[in-house]
Amino acid sequence: MGRSFSVRETLLVAAVLAVLLGVAWGVVTWVSPKSENPPASWELTVKSLLRDHLEEAVDAAEIHNPQVSAALQTIEKRLESGLEHPLPYPVEIVVVASSEINALTFPGGLIVVNRGLLEHAANAEEVAAVLAHEMGHVFHHDPADALKRSLILASLSVLSSDSNALREVAQMLAHNAFTRTVEDRADDFAFAALARAGISPSHFGDFLAGLPDSPQGRFVQKNLPYLLDHPSRERRILKAKSAPFSGTVRPLAIDWAQVRSSLSGGSS
Repeated sequence: MGRSFSVRETLLVAAVLAVLLGVAWGVVTWVSPKSENPPASWELTVKSLLRDHLEEAVDAAEIHNPQVSAALQTIEKRLESGLEHPLPYPVEIVVVASSEINALTFPGGLIVVNRGLLEHAANAEEVAAVLAHEMGHVFHHDPADALKRSLILASLSVLSSDSNALREVAQMLAHNAFTRTVEDRADDFAFAALARAGISPSHFGDFLAGLPDSPQGRFVQKNLPYLLDHPSRERRILKAKSAPFSGTVRPLAIDWAQVRSSLSGGSS
């Protein structure tokens, strides 16, 4: 068995890979605001690298819980039935043992959900609302776009081994500092997908309204200042509550209380 890589080494490899792939694809074109999305093969390569060292990257152990996995698969299938256009690649949802109420989206369709988020959610529909939002980031290639903004920083970190630069790369990959416009776009994507899947978009508002204003309540930690800014947070809640929904509600066939109970059993 080969030795394991440290987070610093992993980030360094990721930075080298980003630079090499970026150069090969055309950095000047790619960093242009009007450039097209990177090839799916690029994002899937980055995803594969991160997936191999995910626990180190997010500092939490992956949870292997059949009941949780089955519930998330049911939610994923329902949401996919409500997509107007298919996602650029299959989504992979991974649960990790972190108490923070948080979800992260990485390039290549990798969505990481913290145990704290699942334990906080009142029902499966609230989880579906969060996952629909994250699918919006996948659909619009937002994680890859965030990574391209850090490409120059990554190249500098490779050349200089600057620890501060490496920390910035880590934050960009793990927390995806999306703009308010990008977050709004992901919200809109989620509301439309939820409605078409027979789930009221109001569940997203319910989830946001129930977040505690504490470190443990950091849903999508990348955007904490936005979410804890009450006017903005309230605006998102009201927007979710008033999102169009004229179809028939189709409850998810998931015993969420039982799913949460299985999480407390500590499966890993």
